[in-house]
Amino acid sequence: MATDLAVLHDAAIRLAEEPLWEVQSADLAGLLRGVEAAGRMLDSARLRLIAEVDDRGVALNDGAVSTGRWVAEVIGTTPAAGVRWVGTATALARRFPATGSALAGGRVGVWHAERLVAVLDPVRPRVDEAAVNEAEAHLLTLVETLDARGFVRACAAMVAALDPDGSAPDDEEDPACRNALRISDATPAGMRRVSGWLDDTSAAVLLSALTPLAAPGALARGPGDGGDSQSAAVPHRRQGGALDRRGAPRRMADALLALAKIGLASDLLPHQGGARPAVTVTISLEVLRGNDPGVGALDWGGPVSATTARMLACEARVVPVVLGGAGQPLDVGRDRRTVPTAARLALVVRDDGCAFPGCGAPPGWCDAHHIRHWADGGPTDLANLVLLCGAHHRLTHASRWGIRVDPDTGHPRFRPPRHVDPQQRWRPAHNAPGRLRT
Repeated sequence: MATDLAVLHDAAIRLAEEPLWEVQSADLAGLLRGVEAAGRMLDSARLRLIAEVDDRGVALNDGAVSTGRWVAEVIGTTPAAGVRWVGTATALARRFPATGSALAGGRVGVWHAERLVAVLDPVRPRVDEAAVNEAEAHLLTLVETLDARGFVRACAAMVAALDPDGSAPDDEEDPACRNALRISDATPAGMRRVSGWLDDTSAAVLLSALTPLAAPGALARGPGDGGDSQSAAVPHRRQGGALDRRGAPRRMADALLALAKIGLASDLLPHQGGARPAVTVTISLEVLRGNDPGVGALDWGGPVSATTARMLACEARVVPVVLGGAGQPLDVGRDRRTVPTAARLALVVRDDGCAFPGCGAPPGWCDAHHIRHWADGGPTDLANLVLLCGAHHRLTHASRWGIRVDPDTGHPRFRPPRHVDPQQRWRPAHNAPGRLRT
């Protein structure tokens, strides 16, 4: 097998160096199909090796806690992916050899094999084995004629035909026992995937809390005109005079974040280590002030830019840990940066929500932003504070929008950057005195 791998390695190198510009356009589809078939055959070899590792107990003999963990370390993937590979490998080797053969021949992919196993394996104990094998063979014939969605539907229809009654109900089992929530590691782009399952009752509780927060009406705009490049094509609605161009998935994500912020701002969450739970951002004083280049660090995440750290340090739900030149903590969540309750109430009365021109998101969705950052000596009083929603809070930190409180009216005013208004004329807040409220 080692000799075959060496041949494959050399062939893969030649294929990677092939001058594709010489290939006729009409031949590209055929070549892509050929590469895909070869990849499926290699996936089959990988799964067969993993099944052999599991059969021999190699992982446990090496001191690993499971074959999935061992596989993850050997091939350099996540533990969850390692467990998934082991589950598919053992199922194909022991219970679904026809699917394993189809994968080895390049006729199906790992995606098809995983879904076929996922739907047929649970019904195997309750259905005649010959019927399951017949169903497997029929589904394999559909791979070439159905797209991915059609194949999933065919699998579901086959299970319904094989086992119309389903598993016997377990009076002792609480459906919530099967609830699961997973948050992946951060991608290089600083994003995480959130996935999971909830029983109907748990989902109803979560949706009841999220839907009021996800209702259209609060703006979530980007630089310039207040909207990103994708949002222009998204239908929007009017509520409270504000245009909301966010799609439903974005609004639900924002609602989940708002729900978490409400929890952090309350006294209802359990304490950890004798302290209220809070987000922690660690950054050096000179980076926070913008004097030195550098980044900050989140307690549950990776590095964040200095601009993001300054924005987070404004929020009462975030505890900044400011370090000196030698790395010693100079300041941990100074009280003077946190807006007292009375000042917050006065700020809500004055700004009536996000003060950014044309916004007006509800006060509960807003942060008290220090116009002159507290790290630069800015005071925590009404003359140096303004309510901003999350999107406009990020905008003011990431762009050159200027903010000041008009000494005559006591209301905030905003100066756009030159790419928005070459003359950089000051604009009134969304609820400035004398302004028409829409």
